[in-house]
Amino acid sequence: MDFKKLLLATMLGYAGFAAAQSTSDTLAGCLSDHTNGKERKELVRWMFSAMSVHPALKDLATVPPAARAASDQTVGQLISRLISEDCRMEARNAMQVDGPKGFEAAFSSLGRIAVQELMTNPEVSASVMGYMKYVDPKKLERAMTGK
Repeated sequence: MDFKKLLLATMLGYAGFAAAQSTSDTLAGCLSDHTNGKERKELVRWMFSAMSVHPALKDLATVPPAARAASDQTVGQLISRLISEDCRMEARNAMQVDGPKGFEAAFSSLGRIAVQELMTNPEVSASVMGYMKYVDPKKLERAMTGK
């Protein structure tokens, strides 16, 4: 392959990547725009419920089966609405251009937004900072300054 063909192939590859990124970003924006705070809290509840079954977390939380089923139903209905109604064209474009990875990126973005909103609660913020009483500031300073 000569240099011109290689350059053209590279540019076309980047254009394809940019389009895929763009469709995923567009879907992510649509998902965010078409969910409200209550729905994003439901999404975090569902994530918490799902994570609570991991062996490393089972001792911290037990989600009753009825609550897990209700959360599954709520999120299932939310996802169905978002993909089939509110963000139908964006979802179709993301799937055609980027495949399942486009959906993964878009829904990861929505999940991050939902968690960030929950973290703004003063009680959650205070709890997150609980580890600070066990941090050795002198060790951190030495690590950062080399002194």
